[in-house]
Amino acid sequence: SMRQITNNREQIKKENAKKIIDKLRNEGNKIYFITARSNTYFKDALKKDIAKIRECYPNADILIMGVGDRGEKRNGAIHTMRAVPPMIKAQRQLARELGVLFWDTQLAMGGKDAIVEWTENKDTNKDYIHLSMKGGKRLGKIFTDELIKALE
Repeated sequence: SMRQITNNREQIKKENAKKIIDKLRNEGNKIYFITARSNTYFKDALKKDIAKIRECYPNADILIMGVGDRGEKRNGAIHTMRAVPPMIKAQRQLARELGVLFWDTQLAMGGKDAIVEWTENKDTNKDYIHLSMKGGKRLGKIFTDELIKALE
C-alpha cells in the first residue's frame, strides 16, 4: 500500500541518518592521524555524507560542529593537540564551500588550551579528550545558549 511505501521511505531515511551520524561521530576519533593528505580524505568523506543528508532531507539545515579542544602532553605540560587547528580549519572551509553552518566547538570551550581548565573542572576525563557527563551538559548549554541568541 502507499502508506507502507511511505513508512518504508521514512524508515530508510532514519536508518541512513543514524548511519551517517554514527560515521561522523567516529571520524573525530581519527584526529590523531590527521595529515595534509588525510585532511583531504576527511573533507571528501564529509562532503559525501552531507550530500547524502541533503538527498534524504532536502529541506534540512545542516551544522558542522567543529572538533572540540583536545589535549596532548608536550614539554611536560598539556596543550591543544597539534591536529586540532588544521581539522577545525578544514571543517570551517568545508562548511563555507557547502553552504552549511559551522560552530567552533574549541572556541566555545575557551579556545587554545581550554582543555586544561575543562579537565581541572572535571568537564573532561583525565585523557584530556573525552567530555564527562558534566562537561557534556556544560557544552550543551553553551551550544543551546549561542543557538538561541543567534536566532533572536
